[in-house]
Amino acid sequence: MILETRPSPGAKIRVSGGGRCNLLPSIAAPEDFHTSGSERAMRNILLSWPLAEVRSFFEDELSIPLKVEATGKIFPSSDRPLDVVEALLSECRKRGVEIRTKCRVVSVRNASSGFALGLADGAPVRAKRLVLATGGLSLPRTGSDGGGYALARALGHEITTTFPVLVPLTTADRAWLTLPGLSLPVTLRAAREGRTIAQRSGSFL
Repeated sequence: MILETRPSPGAKIRVSGGGRCNLLPSIAAPEDFHTSGSERAMRNILLSWPLAEVRSFFEDELSIPLKVEATGKIFPSSDRPLDVVEALLSECRKRGVEIRTKCRVVSVRNASSGFALGLADGAPVRAKRLVLATGGLSLPRTGSDGGGYALARALGHEITTTFPVLVPLTTADRAWLTLPGLSLPVTLRAAREGRTIAQRSGSFL
């Protein structure tokens, strides 16, 4: 069962990648990622479903043609995020998944043999296993409104203090108006535990 707060699932997929759905990176390794928690746990999670298998899932099982762009990012060949949403929903229906939309979870607690979920409108739901996939606080209109933090906290998880990462820079100087959308290759270096960690990413203006 999927409990979806929005009228229809996949809102964040539809706006990702500038509206074209940046589905996957073409190359990824555990060394590309950083965590303040257990590095071994992070590595195990990343290696549990290798990138090649994830790509095969979308291309071979969901029949979504993909393309690799010069940036190394993978998009659907159609540049239509809706193709991805529809394929995922079709797979859910094929596997007998019940999808309940406009359904907001307001509480969760450990119960005998699983979890008990309280809904804003409707009878409680019990589940043997629970996946919290609520997003963070980045885009409230897609459902990522921070509500998942309270649910995780109720289950005993520690929540790291959040802060904005991508924020707009505003200026009245017209000389800067040509910069929006500019992407530059950069190298970020951070020292941790006496060693240097290098991570390549893009700097967007």
